[in-house]
Amino acid sequence: MEDFDDTPVFRERVSHLEQQAKLLKGEIKGLIAQLKSYTQAGVEYGEHGRAFAEKTLQFGRVIPAIEGIGHTLKGLHNLVNTVNAQVTARLTEPLEALLADVKQLKVMKNALEHSEDDHYVWLSKSLQ
Repeated sequence: MEDFDDTPVFRERVSHLEQQAKLLKGEIKGLIAQLKSYTQAGVEYGEHGRAFAEKTLQFGRVIPAIEGIGHTLKGLHNLVNTVNAQVTARLTEPLEALLADVKQLKVMKNALEHSEDDHYVWLSKSLQ
């Protein structure tokens, strides 16, 4: 129970953890921004690649040897779209959910501190 007693050491630990959480939150925000930039670049690459593949397929009607290249490019850019979707589903969305949870914890901490202040005000009025 000593670990949770309201002592200067406990408050110092809480303060240190809050600072570490802020640093981690900043790092996660930066990572999310990079992931979004990466997936956006992938989307643009995929769109341009699909357009190029379609042109290659159309041109392949004139020169059949090029048609195979068009099919390969189309498959490649479908794979790029799949990778982008996986990055979003497996990385970006969970990190954004983690940030939302951290924000909710801060709201709860602030509410607890406010409740504690109210308790001390009530206690001081009651003791008068």
